[in-house]
Amino acid sequence: MYATVLCMMCLVVSSDACAKTLYLNTGGSNLWETDNANKFAIWHWQGSGQGQWSGWMTREEGNVWKADISDASDHVIFCRCNSSMTAPEWGDGKVWNKTSDLSVSANQNLYTITGWGGETSTGSWSTYGNGGEGGGQGGEGGGQGGGQGGSGNTAGKNFYAIGWINGADCGETAYALFDDNYKFVDGKLTIDCQMGSYIAMKDDDGNFYYSKTQTTIDDMTVTFDWANGWSGGQKWAIPQGVNYIIMREVNFKGQIKLERVDKATYDAYHLDMGGGSGEEDSYVVPDYDVAVPTQSEDVMLQAFYWNSHGESDGDRTYGSSTWSALQNQAADINGYFDLVWLAPSCRSKDKMGYLPMQYPNQNNSMGTEAELTTLITSFHRGGTKVIADIVINHMGDQNWVNFLTQNFGTEYGGSFSPLSTWITSNDEAQGHGTLGTHADDGQESNANYPSARDWDHQNENVQNMCKAYLKYLKGKMKYDGFRFDYCGGFHVSHVDAYVSAAKPYLSVMEYWNGDPNVLKQRIDNAHQHTMTFDFASFYTCYQQGIASNRYDKLMNPGMRGKGYAKYAVSFVDNHDTFNRSDIGNTDCGNSTDGHSSLQNQDLILQCNAYMLSMPGIPCVFWPHWYTYKADIQKMIMARKSAGIHSESAVQEQSGSGWYKATVTGKKGTLILYLGSAANEAAPSGYKTALKTNKVAMYYTGEWSPKEDVEQVPTAEKSGVKYLQNGQLRIVYGDKVYDVTGRQL
Repeated sequence: MYATVLCMMCLVVSSDACAKTLYLNTGGSNLWETDNANKFAIWHWQGSGQGQWSGWMTREEGNVWKADISDASDHVIFCRCNSSMTAPEWGDGKVWNKTSDLSVSANQNLYTITGWGGETSTGSWSTYGNGGEGGGQGGEGGGQGGGQGGSGNTAGKNFYAIGWINGADCGETAYALFDDNYKFVDGKLTIDCQMGSYIAMKDDDGNFYYSKTQTTIDDMTVTFDWANGWSGGQKWAIPQGVNYIIMREVNFKGQIKLERVDKATYDAYHLDMGGGSGEEDSYVVPDYDVAVPTQSEDVMLQAFYWNSHGESDGDRTYGSSTWSALQNQAADINGYFDLVWLAPSCRSKDKMGYLPMQYPNQNNSMGTEAELTTLITSFHRGGTKVIADIVINHMGDQNWVNFLTQNFGTEYGGSFSPLSTWITSNDEAQGHGTLGTHADDGQESNANYPSARDWDHQNENVQNMCKAYLKYLKGKMKYDGFRFDYCGGFHVSHVDAYVSAAKPYLSVMEYWNGDPNVLKQRIDNAHQHTMTFDFASFYTCYQQGIASNRYDKLMNPGMRGKGYAKYAVSFVDNHDTFNRSDIGNTDCGNSTDGHSSLQNQDLILQCNAYMLSMPGIPCVFWPHWYTYKADIQKMIMARKSAGIHSESAVQEQSGSGWYKATVTGKKGTLILYLGSAANEAAPSGYKTALKTNKVAMYYTGEWSPKEDVEQVPTAEKSGVKYLQNGQLRIVYGDKVYDVTGRQL
């Protein structure tokens, strides 16, 4: 983990004195969105002062657009501008339509265009995202009316209800979006069928809502608990004779969406609404005596990169790594990887999760706890273990030494209320409270982390809290292993203590030091109960070696050279060493050689081919997987076919501009040629995995990618799932459906 301190201006929220967010409902294609209009802007000013443009508004959803007003403006004019303009501007043919001079309401933030009127358009103020707007749009199919607006603050909440239509044809092609992305993120949803033909919805906060979904069900009450399955462990039965299932999503932002699905598809896919089958709760991570697998054939994927949450200050250059985005790729990942390392998943002061604030709160920029639980379950069903990113060197504070309560529940160690005395005595928080009695016991010169408060790991309260956190992640969240962040910031003997308490499958430290002697010593300091990322090989093999055409640097490097390959997790790049625009990362050594920018395919493929041929546990970086997936799949296939493991023997040679390695596995042999040696043909009896102008990889042995196939839990149904070109297919009767339930 590597972070910088950012000065934050006032956040853009509607209640701030210095900022607010305003919304515009254009009235759709009947009003301001005619003529393919897509340029809307706000002219705003305070009192009688000079006005200014807000910049283009951005579409929030449907016909609703939004813009942030960064000052205390109390007057606005909403404008519809010529779509060919590059910036908002007054003038003939530039502003097509506008509202009158509007006073900004203190309590309302949405202005809806309702009609044309002379020079200006008419409209009205209302509230967007706070308790609904009443009515809403009617659902598709069947002609059901829109739901009524709710009461109370419902911003950010989604509500789901299920209804049925007997023997009806809604006039639409049967389809559904009933995959695992459909979750009620706030916990439990109670549906009361005591209103005749209406379904009433009530959330955890006690707010009561209504949806005009028709139903023929007898009066009943049922609770959907997304964490623990259906109420009482029983599935809510679908009445006999029902042909279509209706799902209503009410987001209280002016829109109501109605989806439906053929009942046969429902039965084939077995919609369990996040745990109805009980599989989620049944998975238990065993206790392991040592968190260092012996002769491990595991291959790991780092399933994120810096700012890959893709929010306003994020990045989606190589795709999103939110939990819902990864869920859509779980089958593909399961096919080739044994371990997947996720970004930090707890509530954090920063969006990447490296300034944690509340460990047991598993909701952050990557997604909700419900989405994370679904994702972990999908990986487990595909035979892939999940590695949590553990940030326990430091804690993001509320105000220097004020911390949130950390409640893990009695099962995992109880509740903790951190105090200033839990912080190291030499932390930069000196002068803001009574600090602890121990100085930072980190083993690197930059052990003190300036962007957050450093825990005193010699304090028994801190030790107990960290143990509870790891037990919670393993027991409650079902993580199989841990990646410990910033291990130069505290003595690595604490890693041994925490791992010994939680007993995970695997533990790996981020100890950022390029000296293999130091890394070996740190493994010993942790009593050989953890692995470490092989920074020594990272610097020697890839930067000083392949990127510099010095193939002699590949000979017996890093942890392998010290006889500690068993304890090494190798990597070509990670979220810190990769080109990061926020810090320039020139100190990482990768930003100037064209290596980690993904602009040089030869270097990237050579580095990954070397890593995936060598002992240790290789960790593929997400942007490499995203960009060169087909080639990396072939490399993994060769490694798996030969049975290369973390302690495999290597015979190697190098010369000017070339390298050759012969690696012995449990099932065969892998031969790797790099550089000018890549023109060597496959030896007799060897199959070709990959051959480019700089890489040739040959192997013996057999292996097939794992199939992420779960059997349909409903015993009386004959639905079958299979993979086709990496995509999950569902067969029911003589029909084939994709994972969303759409007939193919």
